[in-house]
Parts: sequence; C-alpha cells; structure tokens
Amino acid sequence: MELPRQVEEAANIAEELMQGIQQAPQQEAQQAQEVQEAQEETVEENETSEEQDVPHDDDVQELRKFKDRYLSLKGKYDAEVPRLHQELREFKQSVFERLAPQTPKEEPKVENDKVAKFKEEYGEEFVENLRELLKAEVDPLIRSNVSQVEQQVASVEDTQIKAAQQNFASYIDSKVQNNWREIAKQNIKIWFKKSNLGM
Repeated sequence: MELPRQVEEAANIAEELMQGIQQAPQQEAQQAQEVQEAQEETVEENETSEEQDVPHDDDVQELRKFKDRYLSLKGKYDAEVPRLHQELREFKQSVFERLAPQTPKEEPKVENDKVAKFKEEYGEEFVENLRELLKAEVDPLIRSNVSQVEQQVASVEDTQIKAAQQNFASYIDSKVQNNWREIAKQNIKIWFKKSNLGM
C-alpha cells in the first residue's frame, strides 16, 4: 500500500529538517572555529606590526627634540599672548579716549589793554553794542570774500583735474599704438550689454 503523496512530501520535509538540525551544531562549531582562527591571525598580525613599529633610539631622540621645541614655543606663546592682549587693551583705550568728544574748556577772555581802557572810558554796554555793529557789518564782507576764494579754489581744482586728465591721455597715446579710446569705448559698450545695464 502506497502512502499518499502529501504524506510522502511531509516525510521528506521532516527528514530534511532533521538533517539540518543535526548539521547545525556542526556548522556552528565550524563557523566558531573559523572566527577563532581569524582572530588569532589578526592578533598575530598586530603583534608583528607592533614589533615593526617599535621606535629606534634615533627616532626617540628626534621625537624628544620636537617635543622640546614644541614646549619651548608654547612657553613663549603663553608668555607673549597676555602681554599683547594688555597692550591691545591699552591701545584701544587710548584711541577711544582721543576719539571721545571732548568738552572744550572755556578759557577766560583775555582782553588787551586797549579794549580794557575803552571799556573804562565808554562803558561795558557801549563796547558790546560796538561789537554787535562790527559783526553785522564785517560778517557779510568776510562771507563774500570767503565765497570768492572758495570759487577760485574750485576753479583751480577743476583746471588741475582737466590738466591731469589731458597729461594722462597724452601719456597713454604715446605708449599705445592703436586708437585706445575707441577700443575702450567698444569694450565698455560690450560690457554694458553683457551686464544688461544698457547704454
């Protein structure tokens, strides 16, 4: 009598599982042994590399020299930096003191002897009125003279700027063979077009 097909398949699956269960401890033991061998190899490699990395006496002396140099430089740095910070603070303080608005000390008006005699003869009020009158008369004259001088200075500056521009242009003309002004104008137009500024 034959067993049904489903029973046979279940029996086959059960046999495979049993074989897998029986082989699992063997595979685990084999994997554990491979891991242990790999660890032993890495330990041996580390030991050999450590043996190779052992510094020689020359290397140790050179390392000591570098360490001594480093410590020397660090000591100098540690000594200089606080001093420099103090100098910087003092410098900042002196600069801020100079830049701070200073209240001008009112000095007593020193009047010359003629003004003092004039006050004695004609009185304080007359001298003050005379000063106001002179201010009213003299200030416009001074302002007009100053404005004329300022205009002359401005015109002199303009002529000097124009002369410097002409001298520069003639110097460039003597050094450049082509018509550099046209080339410059063309380059400026190209630049404006590229930068979308337009001319």
